[in-house]
Amino acid sequence: MLRESNDAKKRGLLVDAGGEPGYAVRNHRFASPVESLWEGVSTLAELFEQSCKRFACKPLLGSRELISRGTEVSQDGRSFEKLHLGNYQWISYGEAFKAVCNIASGLLQLGIKKNDRIAIFCETRAEWFLALQTEVSTVICGHKELRKLIGISGQLDTVKHVIYIAEDSISTEVSQAKENTSWMITSFTEVERMGMEKPVDADLPISSDLAVIMYTSGSTGLPKGVMMMRGNVLATVSAVMTISPSIGTKCPMQIAMDAAGISIGYASLLTLTDTSDKIKKGTKGDASVLRPTLMAAVPAILDRVRDAVRKKVDAKGGLLKKLFDVA
Repeated sequence: MLRESNDAKKRGLLVDAGGEPGYAVRNHRFASPVESLWEGVSTLAELFEQSCKRFACKPLLGSRELISRGTEVSQDGRSFEKLHLGNYQWISYGEAFKAVCNIASGLLQLGIKKNDRIAIFCETRAEWFLALQTEVSTVICGHKELRKLIGISGQLDTVKHVIYIAEDSISTEVSQAKENTSWMITSFTEVERMGMEKPVDADLPISSDLAVIMYTSGSTGLPKGVMMMRGNVLATVSAVMTISPSIGTKCPMQIAMDAAGISIGYASLLTLTDTSDKIKKGTKGDASVLRPTLMAAVPAILDRVRDAVRKKVDAKGGLLKKLFDVA
């Protein structure tokens, strides 16, 4: 006879996490927390170098080629930018490692020292401007972000350098920044070239050095800066990969994918599907060209994907639509 157990299933050990009740879960195969899954590796820099040497010839990072950019006018008179994008162009692990070394050397030649903070400013939401209120001396940004920085330049007393990612039509913003601010304006390509011409020996970080200050989205309040040491990130990746050796390919962290030798293709919200807003009619979206095994995305992007699929199914109708609705 089977007897039902009265013991409740344990999810983990109860802990007090930041003043709130929570659970601590640990793989039972390990007597203590795993700091690094890789022998001789204690920092992200060491893991990245190891991966680049191991998978030197494999493609690592891919971005789509811009073939043409145009404008379409809708029936109500509104104009929409449309892009014709080509295939993905890839750089290998070995090429990526060389680029990182060159960029690091270039940053040092600009006067940026070890442990200085660099803000990588990407367009998300207005509250993320709070990131620039810390003691940041260098900002790396794109076209739209540079325009926003110029608009609030009077509030950014600590910013000394701005490194822009070269894009079409960015020359106007670069000229405005040079004329209206005291910042040293340099392109990302120029920084890499400087480092390639005058390489500097690496002064690698240690496990306790700060790796990143990641600001939360602020969906339930003001964004909060979460400080993560290099050892924290490495331990997180290691812990995830101990659950299953193959889960590193499913972890939404680029460093875990790097460690597993995965190729990473970049896509954007407005070019993801064949019917995305910026995709020129008759051309392919990012997902159709890349055909990814795994796609890491936030719910808002997945909603866009679902809507695109829904439109195609509804257009065909009939049995296909009924089967889709049942599924």
